Amino acid sequence: MSEIIFEGASRRAAKHYTQHQRNGMMKTSALSGWAVASAFYLCDLFLRLSVDVVRADIQREFNMTASRVSSAFGSSFFWSYAAMQLPIGWILDVLGPSRTIASCSFLAATASIAFGFAKTVTFGVLARVLMGIASSAGWLGALKVARNGYGSGNRKGNFVLGLTCMLGGIGGLVSQEPFRVLANALSWRTAFKVSAALPLAISICSLLFISDEASFESDDVPVERKRDVKTRWVDVVKAPRMWLCAVFLGTTDGPFELFAGLWGASYLKQAAHFSPSKAGTATTILVIVATAGQLAGGPMLSSCLISRKRQIASLILLALAGFVAMILPAAHTGSSPVAAWTSTILLGVSVS
Repeated sequence: MSEIIFEGASRRAAKHYTQHQRNGMMKTSALSGWAVASAFYLCDLFLRLSVDVVRADIQREFNMTASRVSSAFGSSFFWSYAAMQLPIGWILDVLGPSRTIASCSFLAATASIAFGFAKTVTFGVLARVLMGIASSAGWLGALKVARNGYGSGNRKGNFVLGLTCMLGGIGGLVSQEPFRVLANALSWRTAFKVSAALPLAISICSLLFISDEASFESDDVPVERKRDVKTRWVDVVKAPRMWLCAVFLGTTDGPFELFAGLWGASYLKQAAHFSPSKAGTATTILVIVATAGQLAGGPMLSSCLISRKRQIASLILLALAGFVAMILPAAHTGSSPVAAWTSTILLGVSVS
């Protein structure tokens, strides 16, 4: 009798140990996969915002005006990035995040090297278009990996998403003053070639560490898989909340990225008479404020008693106030340093 009891206890202990070991492996896999995917989102923000700080060098080499540099090498990235947002979600579902992120990060590395070798404007624009296509998997890929590993709508999942946004903000931060220093030391061409090392490493790590299967059980996953892509897209377009989020991102994140990545530094130098280093510092502070806000903003707003719609409306008004504080004085006598710094802080807070 005692042998039977002992054998049953041994089996239960072994089963418990096996389950505990499996859970530990799943947590490690989720963490490593999320780290790799978030690193690619960091690269996404870096490539997106890196042109403006080396604008003067590009102007001299290609004999272009500041506005033409923005339209050629800045806008080309954003147009291709925006055009890929719908198909990249479908590609992530079909190929899985592992192969999608691996392919896109390899393309990002290739495009970054190609931009460093560009001798003509056409070749440079093509390289930037490829960067935009590759970077389109940055945020959505990190979001899918985070949801697979930690779920959504729970405290841990929300914290991981906030942390992901913060890491993306670090990519934007590195693309400002640190990248300017690197470009001054090596040349802007060499700086872009060197920066390709990180997405190249991410391409390899994606195949090793990112899992295509969800380790966090979610009730809505089987339902989503049964529905065809067309039905899911129609449901998304019909959802009022989606349009609310689209307006919010378009009026806050859009202006933030355009200012930090396309014309912010040049505008501060011309309108507020900032030196190149001071203008770079201002855009860097803008990204720092946004990065800190993205980490802390989620938990703070979630616990706030104000409704979500009022929170979004408040952030939109902050972004509007930031642009008004900067543009209106400049239209008459030039933007003052106080207005420039105030608008920088307001824009940073608005994207939290």
